[in-house]
Amino acid sequence: HRPVQIDAHGAYKNKALAVDGTLGPFNTLHDDTKPYPVKLNGQIGAVAIKVDAGIDHPLDFQGIDGRFALKGKSLSELYDAFGLPLPKTDPFKFDGRLRKQGEVWALEDFHGRLGGSKLGGVFRVETGDRRPRLLPI
Repeated sequence: HRPVQIDAHGAYKNKALAVDGTLGPFNTLHDDTKPYPVKLNGQIGAVAIKVDAGIDHPLDFQGIDGRFALKGKSLSELYDAFGLPLPKTDPFKFDGRLRKQGEVWALEDFHGRLGGSKLGGVFRVETGDRRPRLLPI
């Protein structure tokens, strides 16, 4: 009944991978009365990731709600980490609230910098079809 501590190092898609953090106890994975806690810090290649979230149905990867931060040298690095085909850019730094219900991912209270530009707002993407699509707010 104790939280799970993670400290992992290796490779993912030929990029260095390091993850540390805390997960809820494994015996609470099926407990639908409260979100399963996930708190992780990671690095995939040159992309740094932080997540502090609760997941309503962790075995189905559904009901995600939490904070995230993402930082890297170019958006193109997100292709290797997450399969997102994005162009080469100046360095970026993003944070906000990440939610997932069904096939819809939402970035809310989003703040960021891309090179010298400031970004912010709300983004919603549906991933259930063959191609992900941006949804209206």
